[in-house]
Amino acid sequence: MHFFKIQSFLLFLLISFSIKAQNNPKENLSNSEKKALKVIKMVNKNLNANHNISEINFTVKHEVESHPQTNTFNMELIKVKNNNQIDLDKINTILKNTETEIEKLDGSDILKTIYEANGSYKNEELHIKQTHCFIEDKLTALDLETLSPFETIKKGVITHLNSSCGFNIKSGLFNVCDSVSVNGKMKDSDENTLPIIKENLINKENNFEFIEFQNDYKYDFITTQELKGKQVYHLRFKPKSKHAKYSGDLYVSSKSFAIIKVNYRLVHERKLDENMNMRFLFGIKGAITQKSTTVIYQKNKDDKYFPSSIKRNIIQSMHTNRKFKLVECKPSDGMKVKIDLTLDITENKTATLLITEN
Repeated sequence: MHFFKIQSFLLFLLISFSIKAQNNPKENLSNSEKKALKVIKMVNKNLNANHNISEINFTVKHEVESHPQTNTFNMELIKVKNNNQIDLDKINTILKNTETEIEKLDGSDILKTIYEANGSYKNEELHIKQTHCFIEDKLTALDLETLSPFETIKKGVITHLNSSCGFNIKSGLFNVCDSVSVNGKMKDSDENTLPIIKENLINKENNFEFIEFQNDYKYDFITTQELKGKQVYHLRFKPKSKHAKYSGDLYVSSKSFAIIKVNYRLVHERKLDENMNMRFLFGIKGAITQKSTTVIYQKNKDDKYFPSSIKRNIIQSMHTNRKFKLVECKPSDGMKVKIDLTLDITENKTATLLITEN
């Protein structure tokens, strides 16, 4: 009996200690974690004072290097309806030559595009306007963005169809791309550049989740060091809950607690087009397998920190094995074209943005 009383008492102590530890999680933190949390709290406290810019005009040079690797590429025109002038064999010969060129992409080619643009930020709105675009390799148009199924069909097939009208691209019962014409232009830099800057611009409407949601992350204080002539605290963070998406390093000013540099990367693979079930509806599967970003912040004329350098690396893949239908945009008797497309491509893409205040 005495033995069971001692056992019950020890069990009671164990449960009490466990409850106390849960109610006071800080008691389980190491000195490194406690120190890092203090810094993170000061970063949040001074976030608006350090980073909340009211207005800025800037120029940006945006360089994109792409290393596409084609595992499989095959596109064939199967059938054309309501147009007897289309030579199937001729177009398929052209497609075969394109296929040969694309299948040569083994990841060793460096396909480069450079954008130059003017930008402005005012009233929490970001605007980008392209001024120049330089293509440094003739194969630049064959990166993953333009090798998406829709762009491949557009460049490979629609270009060779004798039609002044646009086409709708369908997969099964679904209309997946409206009014695609031959005269589509290259994406402007505002579509490429703006999301990257916006993603890394810190203000009261936009903040990194690994700073805002502290309960989802574990932080460690690494060291105090010098960075670009400033004393900074080097912190490391990683997920603590299933909601956290990133791991990385933060470099925080020891004086103002402004973020001077951040390096963050996706912890898990993320599907492309998460808002649409591309795989099951359209037979298209895409994923970002790796994504890492490094941002350096500098003071502007109003003593607020703005990203001066952003470098982002993405490894992504896309796969489809499906029949697509092109329907000419005519009230009646429009041309109908059936295409068989197999595409399996992986791309390693690095984007570097250098931003200078005007």
